[in-house]
Amino acid sequence: MIGTENEVTVAISYCKSFLYLNYTPQTDRTVYDICSMNGRILKTDKISESITEVDISGLENSKYVLLILDGDRVINQEFTVMR
Repeated sequence: MIGTENEVTVAISYCKSFLYLNYTPQTDRTVYDICSMNGRILKTDKISESITEVDISGLENSKYVLLILDGDRVINQEFTVMR
């Protein structure tokens, strides 16, 4: 079963070019993907702690989708990069 839940908060620090992902993983296989709006995966990595710092300096000003894959959970959150 795939559940979609919004149990994630995203904060962006433009002066440091980091996205701070606040999510407590439920499994040890939890990963995030940052995707363009057309579905292309631009960045992926593991989530092992409740606060994850993601370098977004390579992302252009645009809308993106953050996907969190955690066991049978899929969580999505849109965010916008504007510098």
